[in-house]
Amino acid sequence: MRYEEMFPDQFMDELAKKPIAFVPLGLIEWHGQHLVYGFDAIKAHEICLKVAEQTGGIVLPPTYWGVSGLDMVGTVQIELNTARELFISIFRQLLKQGFKVILALTGHYSREQLFVVEEAAEYCMKMYNVKGEKVRISALPDYELVKDLGYTGDHGAKWETSIMMYLRPELVDIKRLDKLVGVIGDDPRTTASYRTGEMIVEQIVKRTSELVQTMFTSVSK
Repeated sequence: MRYEEMFPDQFMDELAKKPIAFVPLGLIEWHGQHLVYGFDAIKAHEICLKVAEQTGGIVLPPTYWGVSGLDMVGTVQIELNTARELFISIFRQLLKQGFKVILALTGHYSREQLFVVEEAAEYCMKMYNVKGEKVRISALPDYELVKDLGYTGDHGAKWETSIMMYLRPELVDIKRLDKLVGVIGDDPRTTASYRTGEMIVEQIVKRTSELVQTMFTSVSK
């Protein structure tokens, strides 16, 4: 299901069965001393892989270029217009290949990032639907479907640290966290845990899988 690791026959077989593409998005950004810079995109990619196991489809490599990150050492980002063109190009290329459903899941959720991804999705979906081709593109932050469980998006704090403890524990080192610089939310040293990460990821995967199945059904009628 990893696009970059598929042979052409595997790609064409899966595209014929489930023309669903997953686009994990993030940013190279400071998330505190205890988390790696690529956290946002890695988180989105791992979640997309788990969803694809439930729904079928193909997962793109994570995109680390995004907008509006914390202005701290190590953070790199692109301009808003550049991001808009990038996301439009990604969606258009996928639609050109024959995908009918695209889920763009962003692990970085500044207002500007969410706006530009949603704008690109709406633009491409309208463009193709005008041509008479039925396609669905959904762009959302990873927390969108589980806000009722308390996860509404923090930054390197309880929720994000817990998620990485569950998904990629080797990329978390809580002992490195000396000061809560660039950490927005509950102190992860006392609130983050593997079990919290497991619980919220399982719910994200479950509910996102249901959304993708609904999108696929709508274009298959």
